[in-house]
Amino acid sequence: MFVRVKPSGEYQYLQVVENRWERGRPRQHVIARVGRLDRFAGSGQVDAILRSLLRFSERVKVVEGIQSGPLSPLSVRKIGPERFMGSLWSGLGLQEVFDQ
Repeated sequence: MFVRVKPSGEYQYLQVVENRWERGRPRQHVIARVGRLDRFAGSGQVDAILRSLLRFSERVKVVEGIQSGPLSPLSVRKIGPERFMGSLWSGLGLQEVFDQ
């Protein structure tokens, strides 16, 4: 499912469309006609619709949370080369050498 802009005369219209297989071929079916793009773009209604749809998407909530900054990790574990080198660093006492 996706949103497309459908030109018609001098106007452009937003449509929600889905692909379906019919008789062995993909076909596009209009699920909803949202309205004229010029009316939505200037008024901020597109943003309002998207924010409203966000509450149904778990993945987008996580991505948005990471981008805006309120999410923080529950725990951090060192694995792989970082853990190996950290053990080697402390085992050889390299921090003390550099501190002196």
